[in-house]
Amino acid sequence: NLLFNPSKPFSRGNQNADVDLMIDCLVSCFRINPHNNQHFKICLAQNSPSTFHYVLVNSLHRIITNVS
Repeated sequence: NLLFNPSKPFSRGNQNADVDLMIDCLVSCFRINPHNNQHFKICLAQNSPSTFHYVLVNSLHRIITNVS
């Protein structure tokens, strides 16, 4: 929930590392519990930061192509 909070986006100062962490988290959450789509809904919301949309697209690509 801390990584995907639209009102206070996660940041450690290194945006590339933050995005990679968020992608890994989203992919892992899907693989652990594919029926829980709460994180996907947050990323799809219109009021979510554009970074969340980027993370969602990259996560879905990783899930579909089955890349670790």
